[in-house]
Amino acid sequence: MPFLKTTAPLLSLSVLATLLSGASLVSADDLKMTTIASGLDNPCGIAIQPDTGHLFVTCNKSVLRIDPKAPGKTHEEIVGFPTDVYGKGPKYNISGLGASFLDSNTLVVGGGGLPDGKEIVRFYEVGSTPGQPKKADDMKFKSGPIPPGKDSVRGEGNFYGVVPIGTTLFISCNGDDTKGWVSTIALQGGKPGKLTPTIATKVVTGVDAPTPVAKSPEGELAVGQLGEITVPHDSLYTTYDPASHKLTKKVKIGLHDITGLAFSKSGKIYALDFAWLKPEDGGLFTIKVDGDSAKSTQLQKILHPTAMAFAADGSLYITALGQPADSGSGMKGSVIKIEGLD
Repeated sequence: MPFLKTTAPLLSLSVLATLLSGASLVSADDLKMTTIASGLDNPCGIAIQPDTGHLFVTCNKSVLRIDPKAPGKTHEEIVGFPTDVYGKGPKYNISGLGASFLDSNTLVVGGGGLPDGKEIVRFYEVGSTPGQPKKADDMKFKSGPIPPGKDSVRGEGNFYGVVPIGTTLFISCNGDDTKGWVSTIALQGGKPGKLTPTIATKVVTGVDAPTPVAKSPEGELAVGQLGEITVPHDSLYTTYDPASHKLTKKVKIGLHDITGLAFSKSGKIYALDFAWLKPEDGGLFTIKVDGDSAKSTQLQKILHPTAMAFAADGSLYITALGQPADSGSGMKGSVIKIEGLD
C-alpha cells in the first residue's frame, strides 16, 4: 500500500494557528510545532514503535503508520476494524482506541468498535517497515471480552487507554459506569492472559470514566478520570500502586474531560482536555501536583485532542479529532508534533 500525501512541512506558530485544524497559538513562543498528518478519520490513540520511532495511530476503521521524518505521508498498517459511534453533542465514528507497544514488534490496540460486552484487546505483529496492510482479524493474540455479569452489569467496552507496567498490561474501560474499571492482562512467556476487571476507579475516587493511563516516573499507574462530559471541571489525576492496585494519589486538576496523559523526561506531567461542553477550553496542559492539590496551565489550544506520546528525543505527538465529519467539513483529524517541552 503506497504512502498517501496528506499535509505540510514545518510551520511557524502564527501560520500553524490559522492552518492546523484544532490548534491555535496561546502563549508558548518557545514551542515549535509541525503538522505531521491531517485529514485523518478520527484518530484516537497513538503509540511510538521502539527502534524505528514510527507513529502508529488508531483511526476509524484502521491503524496508520507514520514516519515523523516524512511528514505528510501515512500508510495503512491494519485495516477493516469494526466501527461504533461515540459522543454526546458531537458524535464520532470510532474503531481502535488505546495503543501501546509491548516490544519493537508487538502492537496492542484497545478496541472501541464493538458493543460493550463484546469488545476485545488486540495484539498485532508489525515490522520495522511498511508492508501490505493486515486485516484487523489477523491478530497475533487477543484478550477479552468482559461480558455482562457480576463485575460489569452491561459488559465492558471502549478500551481507551493501554499501558504495560512490568508484566502487567493495564487497560481503561468505559462500560459499567458504577465501577469505572481499569482491567489487567497478565503477560507471561510473551503471551497475554485473561482480561480481568481489577480496579473499580469510580468506587475509590467518586468520579467515573477512567480514560488515559500512563506509567509515572516513579513506576506507578497514572490514570486520568474523565468524569461526566456534561459536568465541567470534574476530571481527576490519580495514581495507583501497580502491584497492590491501591490508590496512592487523587487530585482535582480543573480540566473538563481529560483524554491524554504523558510524562516528559524531566518528570513533568502533561494532559489533554477534550472539553466536550466548551471545546474552546480544550488543549494541552501541564499539571503541577503539590500534595493534595494541583494546578493546570494551558500551553496550547487544541480542538478535541484525544491522545499523546513522547518520543525518545523529547518531542510530543498529539492526535486530535478537530471538527466532526458530519459538520460538512470533511475529515479533520490530525497528528501534531510539539518540540520545546521539558
